[in-house]
Amino acid sequence: MKSNQKRRWEELLEDASFETKISNQVHSRFRKEQTRNRTVAGFVFTLFVAANLWTFRDFVFDHNDLSTDLSFVIEEMNSGLLVHLGED
Repeated sequence: MKSNQKRRWEELLEDASFETKISNQVHSRFRKEQTRNRTVAGFVFTLFVAANLWTFRDFVFDHNDLSTDLSFVIEEMNSGLLVHLGED
């Protein structure tokens, strides 16, 4: 026996705006996902750059060692020890 009441899926098939609703839902979900992916990628990139800058600053470009070495060389040149070693 067939029921005279329409089923939900039959109502949806007859609805003219059903396809538009589904399309809008899919587009909004993709937009949200793109935004989330861009946010995560930006955060990871920022952490990567910060870690590289910290590594470069600490291990490659150490200001204290450079100034200490330079002051040591200047003191040695002023003391004349290098000149005496060169004469021997």
